[in-house]
Amino acid sequence: MRDIRDMPAAGTGAESASVFFGLAIPISVTALAMVLPLFLGGCNTTRGVGEDVEAAGEGLQDVAEDTKDAIND
Repeated sequence: MRDIRDMPAAGTGAESASVFFGLAIPISVTALAMVLPLFLGGCNTTRGVGEDVEAAGEGLQDVAEDTKDAIND
């Protein structure tokens, strides 16, 4: 039988490392689950900005064509 004095102190050595790395994955998954919706929400915002820029570009193109037609007439 081993004597208690031969055992390592709590939280030292491989035991604490396995506890830390055992918790690292669940903590990472939880953090990802909390942050991912923010990035997905950003995609919708980016898409909306892209549509706005596209609409502005089309409007500018229409004005340029109208101006070109007015100059050529």
